[in-house]
Amino acid sequence: MKIKSIELENFRGFLGPHEADFSIDPKRPLTVFIAQNGTGKSNLMEAIHWCLFGKLPTSADRPNEIRNDMSSARDVVSVILTVIDDKTD
Repeated sequence: MKIKSIELENFRGFLGPHEADFSIDPKRPLTVFIAQNGTGKSNLMEAIHWCLFGKLPTSADRPNEIRNDMSSARDVVSVILTVIDDKTD
């Protein structure tokens, strides 16, 4: 299984909708996110963990808070992973 893309909405540091694509090209199998501190790289990894396991990693500083602080209680919080089956027979 490979992650093809992630869509986030109001998840932790991400206010509103955001999307990121991952490389699924076997010749370029690595996706790298480079950004300043405090811009959401760890939140992106926490979103993937939350989507796959239903909870944040125990190392998350606010394990019970997934809603962005600036969003309203009526706003949707969502994480959608698009995955592909990379098995070759």
